[in-house]
Amino acid sequence: MNDTFGHAMGDQVLRRTARFLQETLGEEALLARHGATTFGLLLDETPLDRALTQLDGLREAFLKPEAQGESLLPCTLSIGLAECHTTLNRPGEWMQQAELALDSARVQGRNRVVAYSGTARSA
Repeated sequence: MNDTFGHAMGDQVLRRTARFLQETLGEEALLARHGATTFGLLLDETPLDRALTQLDGLREAFLKPEAQGESLLPCTLSIGLAECHTTLNRPGEWMQQAELALDSARVQGRNRVVAYSGTARSA
C-alpha cells in the first residue's frame, strides 16, 4: 500500500481499520497495533471454533462499502488466529503461531481467516 499509494494513504487505511475493529468488537476484545500493518487482538474466553466464525464474519463485514469509506481504496482483512493453551512453552510461542497462521492466510490469497493448528486451517 505505502509503496504504491504513499504513506498518507497507508496511515488512513490503518486508522480506518482500527476504528472498524474497535467499533465492531467493542469491549469484547483487546486490540493493539502489532507491527507496521498488523493488529493483535485478544478474544478472552473464546473457543477457537467460535473465534474462527466470529472473525470470518468480521472479515466479511469489512468488505462492505459502509466499512470501507467513500474516499479510500477497497481493502481486505487477512487474519491469523492462534489459541492460547497450557502446552505453550514460551509466551512468544502463541504470537509466533498467530503470525504463522497470518502468513498462511496471505499465501492462500489474502482476505481470509486461518487458524493455527500445527497445520493451519481456514474458516
